[in-house]
Amino acid sequence: MTQNKISKEEIRDSILSSMDLEQKKEYLFNLDLIQAKKEFDPIAENSKNPFFKSKYANLSECIKCVSPSLLDNGFSISNSLRNETIDCRAYIVVSLTLTHYLGHSISSQYFIAREHILNADSKNTKILPAYQSEAGVITYARRYLLLLLLGLATEDIVDEQPDQSKSKPLSKEEMEFYDLKKELTAFLTPIFKASDDFKKSRIKDLISSKLGVANTSLLKEGMLSRSKLNDFKKVIGDLESE
Repeated sequence: MTQNKISKEEIRDSILSSMDLEQKKEYLFNLDLIQAKKEFDPIAENSKNPFFKSKYANLSECIKCVSPSLLDNGFSISNSLRNETIDCRAYIVVSLTLTHYLGHSISSQYFIAREHILNADSKNTKILPAYQSEAGVITYARRYLLLLLLGLATEDIVDEQPDQSKSKPLSKEEMEFYDLKKELTAFLTPIFKASDDFKKSRIKDLISSKLGVANTSLLKEGMLSRSKLNDFKKVIGDLESE
């Protein structure tokens, strides 16, 4: 007795018939993504990082290799940027969304702490201009999210961070400022986490009135001194004891 073979199409139709609309969208999303990945061009490592002495595929190369097959299979990619404050710390949030023509989508986010954009290297001796650091880390985040959502990898993920090897050493004043700012963040974070909305609002008002900024991440060199920090900590301490 011979058994009839069931085709892939019959299996697919049988699976789809048992699904609700959203499940069908997700299922077809995955089928089309599998097909798109089969058609991706090889991603070439077309750039060099002089700091890490390595090769990598930059964002443009990654987009060029995946976009045609994604579009042919009904996918679009979108990016967005927003600023977000969490526990008195400012972040740039980079988002990437992969959307299928039937409506199903997947997305991921990359949080960049603004205070880290201007951080010194591991020896705390070098620093980069803000615009260069910010642009470099946003580009890195976009590339990282793209490879993550598509399940791809290249040889070197440490790539488009700006080259710190040519950066100028920090001055004594700059070092003191970053140490004070780090101390301020360490002081405020646990207090802010333990505060209710009313007290958080009062802390923000004190930051504005005593330090002259809406958020501590916006502090620049020359805006913070040891005496100013000590006075601010005392005011916050008085608030905590109320």
